[in-house]
Amino acid sequence: MLILVLGLHSNVVGQTTITAPVRLTAYELNTTIGIGGSGTNYIPYDSIGYIGNITVRGGGYYSISNFRTKMVFNLTAIPANSTINSVQLAVGFTCSPQSSTAKIMKLSLPLNFRNPPSPETDDGWRQFTYQGVYYWDIPYSQDTPLPISSALISAVQNAYASGYIALGMMSNNESYLTGGANNTFAKINNPVLVITYSPMVTITLQNSFGSGNITVDGNISKAHNSTIEFHAGTPHTLLSYVQAVGDESYTPDNTWTNVTTGETFYQNPLTITPASDATYRANYIPKVAITLQNSFGSGNITVDDYISKAHNSTIKFDKGSAHKLTSYQQQVGEITYLPDSNTPWTNVTAGVSYSQNPLTITPIIDGTYRANYVATANTTVKNSFNGGYVKVGYSTPRPQYASGTVFPFPVGSGQTLEAFNQAYCYASVENGHG
Repeated sequence: MLILVLGLHSNVVGQTTITAPVRLTAYELNTTIGIGGSGTNYIPYDSIGYIGNITVRGGGYYSISNFRTKMVFNLTAIPANSTINSVQLAVGFTCSPQSSTAKIMKLSLPLNFRNPPSPETDDGWRQFTYQGVYYWDIPYSQDTPLPISSALISAVQNAYASGYIALGMMSNNESYLTGGANNTFAKINNPVLVITYSPMVTITLQNSFGSGNITVDGNISKAHNSTIEFHAGTPHTLLSYVQAVGDESYTPDNTWTNVTTGETFYQNPLTITPASDATYRANYIPKVAITLQNSFGSGNITVDDYISKAHNSTIKFDKGSAHKLTSYQQQVGEITYLPDSNTPWTNVTAGVSYSQNPLTITPIIDGTYRANYVATANTTVKNSFNGGYVKVGYSTPRPQYASGTVFPFPVGSGQTLEAFNQAYCYASVENGHG
């Protein structure tokens, strides 16, 4: 038994074993015409394989016969768009002696090869040429793997889409035509073709936030939940990155999940060598939704010193990230709203109040934060004689203020005003004299 290793590559994913040719044909030429003669005096034999010359007397053979063999293999088991990784041919020789050598080459397909019961009808003998030879000198006694033939791998790669490939085998000693001994004759037994391949696999790419894009192999941008095809077993790189969608910015947490298997990878970028269809998800830092409110029901709130958000609007933060909320004096009509100096902020969701303004928060769940305000109305306090002083306040003695001072009293609050005796001088000027 001779095992011919006609190709071997790594990253083997799929394999098909063709246990017998779809057609095995031995061609016999009457060598009395001469090798390469103009005659077509040959006989095809289906389902047998011979090479070389043999001295035969009777039995249906010519007095001195010469043989070549064609092997047609069915490649339809290989999935479409596959990459051929290796090709192996196992074949046994029955011969005596084992002193000759053979060659293996590519042949064209017979015209009727798709109908195996029909006999060979084209001039198969003349297809054996020195073009496309994969191996030139294979000893009949060869019992170790042959060197890799990239040309044969390429031939199978180019042929499998059509469904078939034809290989030819012939002796290198066909012209040795002395009678008596079977000097170059060999019978070919049980050819088996083994092909390994990388089929196309479909990879679905996702972002955990449900939109955006993913970078593949450094220069391909794929949208969330789109697919891309790779040859199975080939390496490819997936990259997630910071990206904005609308008003929100999403930051990767530098992990990936194979959704199909449930496996998580703690690296970004991620190199994958998928052997089958799968879904990969880029994981991003989760967002928390924070609703911002003012106690007076309108106005705005400042976030992180530069973002202005309207009352009862929502902003999304990365979970666990720190952010600053600031309330400030605001005017609505005749009313001035001042931040409450005691409890300027309340976490409405948690029911907790804070004495800081600005307030720094690091939310890990959705929530509502309310800025607490005191409503004030500008009130002018003055004397009827439009001069002097007024006393305003709860404490005694009450402080004095110039008549006509404007006070921002809290709306609805009670205030103590005190009138008191005071001397006030008027000065009049007439015609330039006082």
